[in-house]
Amino acid sequence: MIQPLLEGAENVIQRASHCWLVTLSQGRGVDARPMGRVIPTMSRNGWCANFLADARSKKVRDIQSERHVRLIFESDIDAFVSVAGVAEVVSDTAVVASRWLPAYDSVFPTAAERANAVFIDVRAEELRLWIRGLTPEPFGASSLILRRPAVGDWHLDRERP
Repeated sequence: MIQPLLEGAENVIQRASHCWLVTLSQGRGVDARPMGRVIPTMSRNGWCANFLADARSKKVRDIQSERHVRLIFESDIDAFVSVAGVAEVVSDTAVVASRWLPAYDSVFPTAAERANAVFIDVRAEELRLWIRGLTPEPFGASSLILRRPAVGDWHLDRERP
């Protein structure tokens, strides 16, 4: 039962070219912003999403203040996946350099700008799924929730009413 749900979630995530990163804003509620992913295949990356960001950005400050975030993916096939997890800002220059690809030069074109490049890694702990044909009908009325403890495999939580 779990594997088809994980495969369905991965299909939605792979089809989405961008997602929304939702963070708690420092004293102002929540912020949501569109993000382009660095590694699109989360299941092959330990269910971790990776993003490139500027260390001086508000999103990085928000994450450093509150590490719990949510990602929202939408596919053109009537499918949505919400991923909740803990974000880590990876700023170690050696680690950033080891992950760096030439394509990132267009985002951080100069050495001075690259000095502010960081990666944001989000480890998925919860998936909420709305996937036509896979989650309960009527579509969109409820989601299926998968949770993953710090150690162990994904399990199906109760269906939301």
